[in-house]
Amino acid sequence: MRQEALSRDVYPLQIPDLGTVQPIRLVNWLVRSGAQVIPGERLAELLTDGVVFHLESPVAGKFKSPRATPGQIVAPGDRVAMIEVDEPS
Repeated sequence: MRQEALSRDVYPLQIPDLGTVQPIRLVNWLVRSGAQVIPGERLAELLTDGVVFHLESPVAGKFKSPRATPGQIVAPGDRVAMIEVDEPS
């Protein structure tokens, strides 16, 4: 599922549809606010149905504003953080 940026500069990081009816728990953030991230980099661990999934960055930029905390139950489509998108060089 491709997400669109809110603006040229900010991209909402959303929980994908994992195809489960069980709750999805944000286990842990793997990066800190302010960290530079690249596409495909693992940002968080999600747990559902006893399986750990990794939430990856779809864009390059600076990880900002985590809105969910470890242990929190999240749902597909929830915006859990923002990424300040790098300007193309």
